Amino acid sequence: MTHKEVMAKLFDFNATTYYAWKKQNRPIITLLDQYFSKEDIEEFLEFGSIEKFGFLEFIDYTYKEAAFVSILSALANLGHVFHSNIDDYIDYLAYALSYDSGYVQSLETRQEFLAIFIYAYDSYKGYFTIDDLGMAIKQIDLHFPAHNGYADVIAYFIDRDFLPFVKACIMNKPQYINLAIQFCIRFNLYKYKSTCHYEDLYQKFQMPFDNNINFTSALQIVFNQFNYEAFKNEIKAIKQDSL
Repeated sequence: MTHKEVMAKLFDFNATTYYAWKKQNRPIITLLDQYFSKEDIEEFLEFGSIEKFGFLEFIDYTYKEAAFVSILSALANLGHVFHSNIDDYIDYLAYALSYDSGYVQSLETRQEFLAIFIYAYDSYKGYFTIDDLGMAIKQIDLHFPAHNGYADVIAYFIDRDFLPFVKACIMNKPQYINLAIQFCIRFNLYKYKSTCHYEDLYQKFQMPFDNNINFTSALQIVFNQFNYEAFKNEIKAIKQDSL
């Protein structure tokens, strides 16, 4: 859409009215023209929010380094628990918590919690939905709280298809960017039941280093080679293909 078409859609009037308001220097038009791009408004019309502003509310969390690294470290170790695929872990998680949340809340250790997965998974593969995942996250927060606000952070990630998770990693933990990319792709393929191939998507964006690289070197490579906007468009395409 052109800029005038976007503004007309935002205000639910025709382009002629938009130009009349603009000529009259109405404050709302001046505000939008000065501080919001056409892409910002299109994003708001499509999703009901603007990522870069939501991200500003989230950014304080990323400075709590221990909590942020704990999430990334968990992703790194998922393949060593039961299966190599992160989406398998999500399935385990969803089933275990939807199966008997009362039992889960009575567990005393995380090891007991994980043990449910072995019992449940094989008979229920493919059963789970994104609603199960959301409920599972809430239950995890109740039984294994990370810190105040953790549930809100996860809810924000889920709502934005984990794209802010990738952006946060770029800014604060670039050495873990491949883990964030992996999870974001797998999450969206799972969420939107996409037939796209994970390996094809991941190879487009994988950075040429492992988790042992130091922060400075990783930051330089990521800023020079990782195209976040292109990655975001690929994730949006997964969603569009499912509609």
